[in-house]
Amino acid sequence: MGWRLGGKGASGRGQAGRIEEHGLHLWLGFYDNAFRLLRECYDELAGDPAGFAVADWREAFFPESNIGLLLESGPQTWLSWSACFPPHPGLPGDDIDPAEQFSLVGYLRRAIALLRTLIFGVEVTRRGETAGELHD
Repeated sequence: MGWRLGGKGASGRGQAGRIEEHGLHLWLGFYDNAFRLLRECYDELAGDPAGFAVADWREAFFPESNIGLLLESGPQTWLSWSACFPPHPGLPGDDIDPAEQFSLVGYLRRAIALLRTLIFGVEVTRRGETAGELHD
């Protein structure tokens, strides 16, 4: 609890005027509506670039296809998970082709692409320390 709303999603401005966030801050590319709204906000703010340090939404986000996570799976034992999610054409928030927007075929294509990535592109390793040594 604190003076600011937002919980794990809370943010504020630091000394350099940049937004400093609290908690995990990943915006996955499939958040099309959120990116669309963000792009509209940046377009509106672009009318006064002198009053806003970050003029384009692409300056505030960095695309990353390689994802890695660690999970503590026991005393001094970690499970690491890494994968590469290849980028799709276009930018997050671009309009979706109306033919695929809410079609079963569109969802199936995306689901198959995700499954292919998860099956063939994920590397999982277990690492633990015993007497100062690291084991695979």
